[in-house]
Amino acid sequence: MSKAKKFDQIEFSRLGDLVPIDVPGDMDEMTYVANASNFRRALLNTFGRPDWNASEMIAAKEDTCLTYRGYVQFLQTDLMNVYPVGDKRSKTKFRNGVGTIAKQMLGGGDAFSRAVNERFGDHPLPTESRFKTPWHCAVAFCMDGTLLSGHRSEFDSNPNFELVYEHGHRRTHVPCGLMIRPVLSATGSKRPSIETIDAQKVRTLSEHNSLVMLRGFYGTTDRDRFVSKATEFGTPLPRKFGLVLEVKDRGADQRDFNGTFSAEGMPFHYDGVFKTEKRPRGDGQGEELVQFFTAVTPSPNNTGFTLFSPSSRIWPLLPCGPPLSQLQKLTWLVETKSFDGAKLNGLPLVIPHPTIGTPCLRYHEPWPQFKTAFESILVEIEGISRESGAIICATLDSLLYDRRVCYWHSWEKGDVLVSDNIASLHTRSSFTAGADRELWRIHLD
Repeated sequence: MSKAKKFDQIEFSRLGDLVPIDVPGDMDEMTYVANASNFRRALLNTFGRPDWNASEMIAAKEDTCLTYRGYVQFLQTDLMNVYPVGDKRSKTKFRNGVGTIAKQMLGGGDAFSRAVNERFGDHPLPTESRFKTPWHCAVAFCMDGTLLSGHRSEFDSNPNFELVYEHGHRRTHVPCGLMIRPVLSATGSKRPSIETIDAQKVRTLSEHNSLVMLRGFYGTTDRDRFVSKATEFGTPLPRKFGLVLEVKDRGADQRDFNGTFSAEGMPFHYDGVFKTEKRPRGDGQGEELVQFFTAVTPSPNNTGFTLFSPSSRIWPLLPCGPPLSQLQKLTWLVETKSFDGAKLNGLPLVIPHPTIGTPCLRYHEPWPQFKTAFESILVEIEGISRESGAIICATLDSLLYDRRVCYWHSWEKGDVLVSDNIASLHTRSSFTAGADRELWRIHLD
């Protein structure tokens, strides 16, 4: 799966990375099984502790006791047909045998834990719940992007979750967002059109997921149909470039958009930060709440990504420093020669989401001159020392690009994406100048 998706930055550890054992570099299932006993023996010889007593550890440590009970519970299920209770094996003998196996597993688990801690000291666990035994563990993704781990049976019995497949395999993890594809019958039914998309349901999903990707619908690159569909999501908000922003590499023709129409990477931001003319109408309208995208050309699959980072994934990862409650009191300023020489101050750093009330980061990543061939963008936190403000900016910048937060989207022709412009910030990675990459975008309130 990693090779198929071209995840070039992922490396997998092998048995030989944990213990000194001579195993083939490329192993199929049969070769692995043939070497499994040798690996376990080498693991226990290298990292096992002769004085380690399972019974004493069960009595002394609550987590070990809970692990032991978990082993016993699932071994009874796993082994009930392997060692059936009958005339030659009583229930008591079966339970005692299961207990013995569970204690041996605890010893192996201790040795494996020591091996991992020594070989791989840094191993973050970005989950909201505690892990179970790996071979009984499933991972679930909630509407807001948080992770839960638990037993498969827990999720099977929960109507809020369903098992998702892609190309016959479990769908791979993304830190946020939701992918919606039409289900086509085996008889080759036609793909549904853009008109069949339920706009209000998708918009509601985007408020919780930060973005919703719709892939596999036809008619999405027809400009008139795209514009017509946008009106179902909200009121379109034309800007000085018109209703539809055509994002593609225009070289030196930037129209005062400071790199938007170039192949350069961009800073994290929210759309509308430099919108200085506001005319309140008393009805809450006019704010750019939703972005409605479509990809009208195929894009390179290894460059020109669009990045989305939802606030809901940032707050749980805040390190030691100002807590969310303090960040909610701060304001910031931004200044650039672009966008008609924009200079804005008193901008709130965190605001409540207008619909669901969750705290949302409103921020623009500082963009010094060495990062761009266009105009730099100065960003500072107000009301505190410059040094303290720089630390906050550096912390937020780091979290925005954190893989536990940030989703990197690779566009396919015809993709439709609905993003909540309040719930998440976004940016774009650089791509090869002149590449065939064009997106259309409409802003909606």
